[in-house]
Amino acid sequence: MNILLTNDDGIDANGIKILENILKDYGNVYVSAPMKAKSGAGCSLTINNYVEYKEIDDRHIALDANPVDCVIFGFSSYQDVKFDVVISGCNNGYNLSFDSMYSGTIGACFQALVMKTKTIAFSMDRNFYEQDLVTEIKNVMDYVFKYDLLSNKYLLNVNLASKPYVNSKGILITKQYLRNIKYSGEYQDNKVLLKRDIIDETSDVIYDVGACKNGYVSITPLKITRYCNGLYEKIVNKVNGGK
Repeated sequence: MNILLTNDDGIDANGIKILENILKDYGNVYVSAPMKAKSGAGCSLTINNYVEYKEIDDRHIALDANPVDCVIFGFSSYQDVKFDVVISGCNNGYNLSFDSMYSGTIGACFQALVMKTKTIAFSMDRNFYEQDLVTEIKNVMDYVFKYDLLSNKYLLNVNLASKPYVNSKGILITKQYLRNIKYSGEYQDNKVLLKRDIIDETSDVIYDVGACKNGYVSITPLKITRYCNGLYEKIVNKVNGGK
């Protein structure tokens, strides 16, 4: 199996190094990652602009660009390699609820789906390197292969158990929880610090947030399209006067 590995924390981040070492047990790993942190880049794409890149060795390339760019560049740079899966992470910080919308980690996986390639995103509780990451990530990989969960129709958004769970209670397939968030600004002279506060959470383990909070690994399937056929039918019916 050929694996393209990327992230949004940068090629020198601990998470991607740990993940690369683990993934070597599953196939040939090729890395195409940002030179520096690109957290919050989402699906940002560089168009019609040159970007700097550095070929570190024959399996490691760093790009002064976004995670989406790194996936595209990885496919074009390793031209003789047919990638079976794109894996992104392991992100230092969760990608739960709405955060998946902003995440460069997730954005890279969405780009993989555009390129008809199976894909997984890994994220962990912030700075929780005391966690048994090797065991937890291997357990997820084995689980994914056991149940044949990889697809080029959706991505697997994996969030590991929260502090203080060094080892999780197990793996759950979860729904995406929709948090209630309050946004505000802290002003100083002509500058503003944009802030957000999470108003509510959930302990229900059917959701990504609740599962991680209660010591489980959460795997949430996410689709690339925001199109909903049921909604389309409802609106067309309304426009046509209920006919």
